[in-house]
Amino acid sequence: MKRAVKPWYRSYRLWMFSCLALFLLLLLLLMTAFMNGRESNKKPVHETIAIVNGIEIEKNRLYDMLMDTGGKQALEKVIVDELIAQEASKLKITVTEEDIDRQLDILKREYDSPEEYRAKLAEDGFTDRSVRAQIRSQLLLRRLLSDKTDVTEADVRNYYDQNKALWSEPEAIRVSHILVQSKEQAEEISAKLKKGEDFAKLAVQFSLDPGAKSNGGDLGFIERGYLEQSLEDAAFALQPGEQAHIAESSQGFHILKVTERQEAAAATFNEREEQIRNELIDSEIYDLLGPWLEELRAEASIELMQAQ
Repeated sequence: MKRAVKPWYRSYRLWMFSCLALFLLLLLLLMTAFMNGRESNKKPVHETIAIVNGIEIEKNRLYDMLMDTGGKQALEKVIVDELIAQEASKLKITVTEEDIDRQLDILKREYDSPEEYRAKLAEDGFTDRSVRAQIRSQLLLRRLLSDKTDVTEADVRNYYDQNKALWSEPEAIRVSHILVQSKEQAEEISAKLKKGEDFAKLAVQFSLDPGAKSNGGDLGFIERGYLEQSLEDAAFALQPGEQAHIAESSQGFHILKVTERQEAAAATFNEREEQIRNELIDSEIYDLLGPWLEELRAEASIELMQAQ
C-alpha cells in the first residue's frame, strides 16, 4: 500500500561529504602529514597501524588507499571549507548555534514528527552533527555572497504567487487499518471493536499488512491520491472517533479508522516570505559559488604536504 511521504526539504542545499568517516580519518592523516612535513630534517616515519598474520600494514598504505578512493575530493572539501572560514573571519562574519537552530527548526517543520525526521536523516546517511555542519556552511556562504545577489521584493512576491501550491497543506487524514482476506473475518473483527477491544492490538494480531501492523495499523497522514479509490472514498468520508468502517480493495478487506483530520490550508505570504527569499538567494549563490571560490584559491597560498 502506498504511503504519503513528504519530500526532503529542498530550499536548503546541504553539501555533504560522500563519506563522513573517510573525511575525518583523512583529515587526521593530513594534520599528521603537515606536522611531519615541517620537520624536514627527520627521516620518514613508517608507522604500523595493523598487523595481519604477522605482516605489518603501514599508515602510508592506508593514506594511499584513501587518496585513491575519494581522498582527493575530501581534501578539496577541507581546503574549500578553510578558505571560506578564513574569508568569513576576515570580514567578521559569524554563524551562531542559535542561527543553526533556527534553520534546523524550519527544516524539521517539513516532517510530521521528530521520528520521521530522524528516519529520513538515517536513510540519507546524515547525522545531527553533519546536518548542523552543512547548515553552518550554508549560512556562511549566504552571508558572504548575499550582497552579490539581486533578489528583489518583487521577485519574492512573484515566486510565491506562481507557486502557491507548494506552500499549501492539502487535506489529509491519519488513518489506521486492519487488512484481512475475507469479508467474514473483517466483520468478526469489526464486532470485536464494537465490544470495546483495542484496534491496535487487533491489528497486530490479524492484519496482513506487515508495514502497518507493527504500528498498530497506523498508516500515518494520508493525502488524496495515495490510496486506491475505494479506500480513499471510504477513509475520507470518516471523521475522527467514528466507528471503524469496512472497505474492499484489490488487496482484500480493510477495517478503517480515522484518528485525526487535517483540513486544507494555504500558507500566507508572510509565513513563507523569508523562506522564499533565502531560496532565491541560495539559487543565485549557487551560480556565483564556482567563480568566487576560484578567485579565493587564486589569491591563496596553498601548499600540499606529502604523508610521511
